Amino acid sequence: MSASINPERVFIASCMIDASLIDVAVQEGLTHDVFTTQERRDLWIAMLKNRTEGRPIDATALFLAMGNSCPMQEIFDCEATASTSSNGKKALKATIESSILRQVRPALNDIANK
Repeated sequence: MSASINPERVFIASCMIDASLIDVAVQEGLTHDVFTTQERRDLWIAMLKNRTEGRPIDATALFLAMGNSCPMQEIFDCEATASTSSNGKKALKATIESSILRQVRPALNDIANK
């Protein structure tokens, strides 16, 4: 996966193509706070809710679930990053790793500064 492509967007788009990736992400411990924007957090929460309730996980279903708060531009941006779900698991791993690094980076910087 190219460094210029945001793995969070690839993951969200991949879930919209293959909803079983949501199950994998839940098993891996993915939570909404790993996402770097509120729009992606909200999309993830809506995707989880739709998956739990047996509803589709596509742009239309997310819009219906979220109403006016649905970040359609973010959905379009996500969809533009992944035309298949083939990189979904790789994007999930990169999203989780990036979140872990964001959490430990301040501590590492403190150690390095001392």
